[in-house]
Amino acid sequence: RSLAGILYRRENITTDHRDISSFGGWRAYARATAAASGTSVGGSPPAEANRAAVLRIYLEVLNQGGHHLVPELFAPDVVDHRKTPGLPRGLDNILEGARINRVAFPDLQFSVEDITAEGDLVFARWVMRGTHLGEFMGSAATGLPVAWCGVTQFRFSGGRVIERWLYADPIAFGSSG
Repeated sequence: RSLAGILYRRENITTDHRDISSFGGWRAYARATAAASGTSVGGSPPAEANRAAVLRIYLEVLNQGGHHLVPELFAPDVVDHRKTPGLPRGLDNILEGARINRVAFPDLQFSVEDITAEGDLVFARWVMRGTHLGEFMGSAATGLPVAWCGVTQFRFSGGRVIERWLYADPIAFGSSG
């Protein structure tokens, strides 16, 4: 797998919104997903607390390296539906994934472009930017600035994430193209 297939420059970011746009946008998609799962829909206080927790994950844990907050924000047996082979399960999976990204991209910064909370679900559309200064997915450091975008869906119970689904731009990860 070539590094070019995994990483790309910010000016080349493209996002395929075909699946989401058929619902009328991110918020409508979140409402439809929440309704299909039997989750209550609306900007309830728990939904807003969950939204705030997801913002903390991106801002405090991922951007600022506050890994000590992971047990507060994620359940011990959190299920990551896009678990990287070879990584542990639960909280250790979340912590190791954050560590791998920070080593590969020491200046890593996520920007949350859109966030929607409905019932026990939160959807965050994000862009990650950084400089590739360490090994990542088998590719040696290039020193190049990189960026990719994605959407992460979080399910909450008791104020903590119990499930996470990560949908990242497949071009950025070398899955297509």
